[in-house]
Amino acid sequence: MNNRQRLIYVAIGLLLAVILVGLMRFGYIVFDRQVFDFQIEPIIESGKVTNLREYTIVHEYIEMNFENNPDKFSNNQLMKQLEAMLRTYEKNHP
Repeated sequence: MNNRQRLIYVAIGLLLAVILVGLMRFGYIVFDRQVFDFQIEPIIESGKVTNLREYTIVHEYIEMNFENNPDKFSNNQLMKQLEAMLRTYEKNHP
């Protein structure tokens, strides 16, 4: 394998990584109970869930936090805010 082929493989790998992160960032890919900060922060900042992708991200984030630490879950203000956002979305989108 020469240097040109190696460079092409590295470029393809980087392109795939960028595409994967982009799809994760905008909620097209959400791993089961593995939500990253860069996925949830824009939703928290906007203060509302606007579509089904965001709903899925928030729902998985809540489940992930509940499974990681159920004792502190009920006292966490952020979780209460996120649950309220989900209820509002569910009420407006039956």
